[in-house]
Amino acid sequence: MISTTLASAIGRMEQGKSKVLIAPTMHNSLHNSILTASLKKLKAMGVCIIP
Repeated sequence: MISTTLASAIGRMEQGKSKVLIAPTMHNSLHNSILTASLKKLKAMGVCIIP
């Protein structure tokens, strides 16, 4: 559900119809290199990351 919603939102963002903001929250054990790499990719695509 989350990945489908994000994919749709990114598609709309690429068309200039919306903006995407992400505020990742998680337990410290979930903050790892996979998350960091994913956030970097999203930021490069134009998604705004709220720390």
